[in-house]
This record gives sequence, C-alpha cells and structure tokens, in this order.
Amino acid sequence: MLVQAISLGCIGVFCILDSRLLGRMNFERPLIVSTLVGLVLGDLEKGLMVGASLELMSLGLVNIGAAAPPDMNMASIIATAFAILSNANAETALTIAIPISVLGQMIGILLRTVFYQISVIEPIH
Repeated sequence: MLVQAISLGCIGVFCILDSRLLGRMNFERPLIVSTLVGLVLGDLEKGLMVGASLELMSLGLVNIGAAAPPDMNMASIIATAFAILSNANAETALTIAIPISVLGQMIGILLRTVFYQISVIEPIH
C-alpha cells in the first residue's frame, strides 16, 4: 500500500510538472490521470470510467484572466483511488471529486499567496 501511495504521489507531481515545466503535453487531463491511477491500483477499467466522467466535466473549464478553474488533477487522483479502493461506482467518485477539486484550487491559491509574501520579504543586511 505504501508503494502505491508513493506512486500516486509521483503521478500527481508528474501531472503538475507537465502543465508547468514540460511543455503542456496534456498529461494533466483527468482521463490520463485517472487511467494512470487505475493502472497503479490494478483496476484499469474503473480508472477509465472515472477518468472519462471527470474529463466530460472538465471540458468546459477554461482559465481566463484571474479566474482559476477547479484543480482536476487532485480530484482525479483522489476520486479514482477512492472508487477503486472502496469498490464504489463512478457516480460516487464524481460526488467526491467535485468538492475535492474546489478545495484543491483554494489550497493552490492560498499557497501561491503565501509563497509570494515570503518571496517579497527583503533580507536584513
């Protein structure tokens, strides 16, 4: 279980780095993320089902200006892992994914604000 948890963390980091550093190869899409989670946890079919449902939900999310869409990476990983480990269906995973994605975006905004405040503090000479 520890190896699977570390693998899921690595998938999350890879997906975040894709959209930030690797040149936007679309590994952060819910269908890809959920499929990778399903592969790691041993239920590829359920990973595809949850990923396809989350992908349909996220097709209309666009980052325009200061508007920040919900974090679908975190939602995909947590909802797919929840569905596979608890033997739940895709609909139950979607009810978990929606609040998790909003919470993930709020945490991301909070961390960016904190890191910005830390970075502008001038050192004492």
